[in-house]
Amino acid sequence: MMMNKRKILIYGAYGFTGKLVVNEALKQRLDIVLAGRNREALRSVALEYHVDFRVFSLDDISNIIHNLQDIHTVIHCAGPFHRTYKPMIDACIQTGTHYLDITGEWKVFEALQKQDYLFSQKGIMVMPGAGFDVVPSDCLANKMKTLMPDAHRLILAFSSVSGSWSGGTMKTMIDGLGDGGKIRIDGKLKTVSFAYKIQRINYGPFETISTTIPWGDISTAWYSTGIPNIEVYLGVTEPMVKQMQRLNWITPVLKVSLIRSFIKKLVEKNRHRFEKKTLNQKAKSYFYCKVENKSGVFLEGRLQTINGYLLTAKTAVLIAKKCVWGDFKTGYQTPASAYGWKLIEEIEGTTFF
Repeated sequence: MMMNKRKILIYGAYGFTGKLVVNEALKQRLDIVLAGRNREALRSVALEYHVDFRVFSLDDISNIIHNLQDIHTVIHCAGPFHRTYKPMIDACIQTGTHYLDITGEWKVFEALQKQDYLFSQKGIMVMPGAGFDVVPSDCLANKMKTLMPDAHRLILAFSSVSGSWSGGTMKTMIDGLGDGGKIRIDGKLKTVSFAYKIQRINYGPFETISTTIPWGDISTAWYSTGIPNIEVYLGVTEPMVKQMQRLNWITPVLKVSLIRSFIKKLVEKNRHRFEKKTLNQKAKSYFYCKVENKSGVFLEGRLQTINGYLLTAKTAVLIAKKCVWGDFKTGYQTPASAYGWKLIEEIEGTTFF
């Protein structure tokens, strides 16, 4: 890698979260290039921010390589990532470019961790989950692991107040419906039903019913903490639990791509209605963590952060900034494995309690 390269390429820069990342990167006065496959959408954002852009799809590996030759770090924002990460990663390997993305998809984490040795050989850092998924939860889990080094079980949970999901997030979640729920038992992933476990969790300012979901931490927390038994919960409502339980009856149907495509089209049609509350400046996210050892002794910890989408932009750009100035670890990394659990404290509005 040429040591004088400092450019950061933001792929998917015209997407909902991509534009937030662009805005944050410019606030930090970073040297960025916007990229994506939609010329008109990309040109519009580039003109708005007065920055360079490159139009290319992820279908031609040689074209991706050509566009990454002078790029130090990629922030990949175009999901669903299980469909888009591989060509970008393959190009990064060829060009010696560091890779960050904002996924929360356990399949992506698992696949990339298996290439850890190759990434180390190439001298690049590969960190999927550099946003809301999974920076705050990874930092909280690792903080609690330092307080209980012999922890054998980890429970992570999160809930947002006055926020919402973006259309892209919802479509990614729909893509994963056919896989069912997931937890980790004795170091191995296990498929379970939707809403497999339900419990009330105290997030600090409030307590709410929460249920297991196949969130990315079932992968990342295993690699960063070494705790072999992991469950991740989402704060929900009673009607949401019932809806999730109904999904168990139609899981075979959800495996059909045409069905998922139909549901995603409905989301796209209504995405502006869904996204009205997404950037609520008053929205807060709350995280809960419980670690327990084999003797049944347990500790609890909590974390409050800003709006999840704004947090994603800030953490992804923070990590990219560190990376271009030489602060990185080669190989597959989680946020906490590369920078320690105090990383999240660098984001204003974050509080452990």
